[in-house]
Amino acid sequence: MVSDTITVQNSAPGTAPVDIRPTDPTVQDDLVCTVATEAADADGDSLVYDLRWFVDGVASGLSRTVVGFGEALLAPATETAIDEVWTCTVTARDDRDSGAEASGSVTVRQEFVDCGGGTMGVPVRTCDDLQDMNNDLTQTYCLVNDVDCGDIVDFSSVGKASPSVRPAREAFTGVLLGNDFQITGLQTTERGLFGVLHGEVRDLYMIDVYVESAGVPTYCSGAIAGAAGEGAIIDNVHITGAIHTDSVSFTGGIVGYNNNGVMTLSNSSFTGEVTGTGTYTGGLIGLSYAEGTVERSWAEGVVSGPSRVGGLAGFSSGLIADSSFSGEVVTPSTGGVYVGGLAGGMFGTIDSCFSEGSVTGGGYLGGLVGWLTGTIRESGSTMDVATSTDVAGGLVGQMGSSTVNGTIERSFATGNVSGGHKTGGLLGLFHGGHISDSYATGDVEGSSSVGGLVGMAFTSGAPAPSSASRVYSVGQVTRVGTEPGTLRRGGLSGAHLDTGGRWHYSAAYWDTESSGNDTSSGGEGKTTDDMTTGSTYIGWDFSDDASVWTIEEGSSYPCLQWQAEACPMPE
Repeated sequence: MVSDTITVQNSAPGTAPVDIRPTDPTVQDDLVCTVATEAADADGDSLVYDLRWFVDGVASGLSRTVVGFGEALLAPATETAIDEVWTCTVTARDDRDSGAEASGSVTVRQEFVDCGGGTMGVPVRTCDDLQDMNNDLTQTYCLVNDVDCGDIVDFSSVGKASPSVRPAREAFTGVLLGNDFQITGLQTTERGLFGVLHGEVRDLYMIDVYVESAGVPTYCSGAIAGAAGEGAIIDNVHITGAIHTDSVSFTGGIVGYNNNGVMTLSNSSFTGEVTGTGTYTGGLIGLSYAEGTVERSWAEGVVSGPSRVGGLAGFSSGLIADSSFSGEVVTPSTGGVYVGGLAGGMFGTIDSCFSEGSVTGGGYLGGLVGWLTGTIRESGSTMDVATSTDVAGGLVGQMGSSTVNGTIERSFATGNVSGGHKTGGLLGLFHGGHISDSYATGDVEGSSSVGGLVGMAFTSGAPAPSSASRVYSVGQVTRVGTEPGTLRRGGLSGAHLDTGGRWHYSAAYWDTESSGNDTSSGGEGKTTDDMTTGSTYIGWDFSDDASVWTIEEGSSYPCLQWQAEACPMPE
């Protein structure tokens, strides 16, 4: 028997080119891989195509077999990351053989949009996008819509550098533009939106933010940043919420600590509660060094802490200008020292500022500043000030020290003041410096050294001669308790301890009728009628072109020309 064998030869398919869209993808784009054209097959066999995605040369696990060139393999944007190289391979095959593999690649890049005014930046659409700013701390970012962070239980602060390291490593040095959109419901147990900010934040609203920090790793806390410096700028940022810390120093509504150089906080506000359990707590900033500037900003609410607490700043040695606080500033009755309606301590300059509400605490309290060795200019307070211990003033608790003087000029206080030793309508303890063109109208009550303007002038040992000129007070002055009579009350000044002639009053007056006092350790007592007559005030300029004082002749006490409100009237 004879037989024949026939071998049927099969031709492998040709190569099918790959098409990837988009050709220049961003992290927001899905990647789509398709067969660009069908592969050639000499035998006319039906073909299928195996598609596979690789990421930086490693199989991604995304694959699919398709029929024809109209079907695609998708790589979702949620699977991609910046700078990854995605390669799609395609292999055509019939039922016996496979053709040569073809491939194409794209690199995923960051997405950029016009953030306004031609500034290009990375868009922020979600709270995850905010969190992802940690991936590039130097970039410009901008909100393109409102962002809800309510679903993130504990936001991880962007830029977690140690604020004590200079220059701070891993600080955020980029820019965040809010474009007047808002971030709502951000909660963190770390420092704030940023850990350390050395960049810029502008035109942003944060609503119902909650920062609850604890322990040494987060020892400075604020809604925007735990610490800020090295040229940081925060402008037109407005925040509502609460900042609560446990065993943490440097707590602020917006910034905890101005570290390492220049920081500017402007046109911004915080409304809510700021509660610190360590030193230096402020409605806007906990502690601000000399290069720190706060201007055209305000805070409203309750600010509390154990010591060194202020409505805007716990302590500051920089500039606070055209800014205000409204609310309560609270410290414990024991140990709660250096407390002010605007700043607990001020070693720089306060210019054109105002405070209203109340200040309570353990001592060294002021309606504007607790302890002043800098300058207050054209500022005022209507805050009531109360302590059960010593040193309280309607504007300043203590001014000056044994090494540094302070200055108060063209300023006023109208709140009531109550305390123990060294209690004054404007200033509790005058340790050194100069007061000029200023007044107090609030009632004053204390156990000793109680005065309508100054509680005690203690200028022995001050670094330079001290004075108070062109000043007055009209509030009722009451001494309570059983302190020795030598430490007395006075219509203008309660007590004056000086050696060497280093202190004097000039052109200084008090109302003997409204104060209930016809004696004082300084100044001249006048009747209410005299106090409402311009000619009483020797050397004071009430002319129309004067830049300091004005008076409603015969009906008001003097007031400062820069004040928008009417002059104080006798009761």
